[in-house]
Amino acid sequence: MAIDPIKLQKQLERQRLKASAGTGVDVSRQIELSYYRALVKHFVDPVIKDIEKELLPLLQREEKFYIANYDPSSIRIAIRALRSQWTQVEKVAEEIAAEMAKQNSEFNRKKFVKQINKAVGVDITSILADSNVDSALRASVTENVALIKTMPAKQFDRIERVVLQGVTSGNDFFSIKKDIKAIGGVSKRRAKLIARDQVSKLNGNLNRIRQDDIGITHYFWRTSEDERVRPDHAANNGKRFAWDSPPAITGHPGEDIQCRCTADPDLTGLKIMKA
Repeated sequence: MAIDPIKLQKQLERQRLKASAGTGVDVSRQIELSYYRALVKHFVDPVIKDIEKELLPLLQREEKFYIANYDPSSIRIAIRALRSQWTQVEKVAEEIAAEMAKQNSEFNRKKFVKQINKAVGVDITSILADSNVDSALRASVTENVALIKTMPAKQFDRIERVVLQGVTSGNDFFSIKKDIKAIGGVSKRRAKLIARDQVSKLNGNLNRIRQDDIGITHYFWRTSEDERVRPDHAANNGKRFAWDSPPAITGHPGEDIQCRCTADPDLTGLKIMKA
């Protein structure tokens, strides 16, 4: 059902309500954490376990041969074989990304309805069309699957680099093993970056779609107001922007990488009469 802003406006005017700035839906840190844990469980820890099971025994057996002119062909072949086992990951990646998108949408809708209802005193549940939500969720899943698929490949790139550098430099087995373990930490940090960035990006997009659905054309930029806020984002704090005219440098809240800012709806756009 298409949204009728005039119908909503008349409802609000009958209530003789006054509204200005509402509260935008903040990112769910629980969903972000859940997504991060799923990425680590399926795409970080299993790679390290495969390396420990299949590659480390080979490295330990070959340790006595590690010299500058050592031929690492057998090690390259072993890494290539392991890498090939991690090329068909799209199905699991899509399941994880779809679950994140679903949870994010449900959380955002519930909070959005609650906050708008509280601000204007009218239940918007029946007129919130969510007209573009499905396409936004599909786009999010596609983007996340593409990112997830790079995770094992990047891990193996790093592993191959440190292993070959180690064996040809004559490093001992335990030094190489330590370097491989450190790669697991790097991969976990990348998983955390993906989770934080993508959950925030989708949440910001859902805020835009749902505000637009009920006729909200402008918003007030709100930062997290801590030391991690970037100067360009801090400069936007408290300013009013139109959804059809994003700030040139930052884009809308959530669009910039790892942006934690929120769009608080400008409810004066609903033309509510003063009490």
